[in-house]
Amino acid sequence: MGSFLCPNGTLFNQEYFVCDWWYNVDCNEAISSYGLNARIGVVEE
Repeated sequence: MGSFLCPNGTLFNQEYFVCDWWYNVDCNEAISSYGLNARIGVVEE
């Protein structure tokens, strides 16, 4: 497990797992995307 900081002017977009411009990220909606973490590393059959 690692960590990183997003560059100035950006926030972590939980929906896409990327640093995105602050105006594209709705922090109030981030909680609804937490379940996406469970899919990391899962191989679709």
